[in-house]
Amino acid sequence: MSAGRLELVIHRWTSTEITVSIAVFGVAAAFLTQLYFRRRDRLRRLRVLVHRAVFLSDSGLPVSDEQLFVKVTNSSDSREVSITHIWLDTTPQIDLLNSARPLPARLQPDETFETWAPVAVLPNVAGLEQLVRVKLSNGTTVKSRLNKDVRPVGHVAGASYAAPLGTTEPAGVTGVAEARYVAPIRTIEQTAVTGAPPPGEQ
Repeated sequence: MSAGRLELVIHRWTSTEITVSIAVFGVAAAFLTQLYFRRRDRLRRLRVLVHRAVFLSDSGLPVSDEQLFVKVTNSSDSREVSITHIWLDTTPQIDLLNSARPLPARLQPDETFETWAPVAVLPNVAGLEQLVRVKLSNGTTVKSRLNKDVRPVGHVAGASYAAPLGTTEPAGVTGVAEARYVAPIRTIEQTAVTGAPPPGEQ
């Protein structure tokens, strides 16, 4: 190479070198993929959704005051999670204690735990649905978000339970302990105006 002149040298790959390079790349890609999935499987992932609703009787009538419902889903691929505490991150903080939904609660992948508390006994602050905190046994704390995809009527996730906290039983309505349906407040308000039963109860 002469002074002041730069020559570009192009390496001509042999078929053997190409084959070896592809093999090495394949092994590296497989290793990294396996490492990724192993790491993902070790992660604990939780989804915490919150909405307001009331309990309904079997006939579709509201049988409770407004409740704050907290739905916790284990969205991990293969890890169990253990919920130890649920509280509101207000000042002061308010622990959500429900004897019908005792903690700790252990969830398998894709399993859901749901609890509730009467809104009347909670702090009157804006954005309450985003202030719920859930703590796992490994110390991780997960924040909640508003559940925007709530069906008009549905069951509370989990096993059967006793009479809802904060229940008030209207005259002529029985079976409060069997009130397993939940309806968003907007559905109850619409029912009161139109006189029509909530969807699913017609």
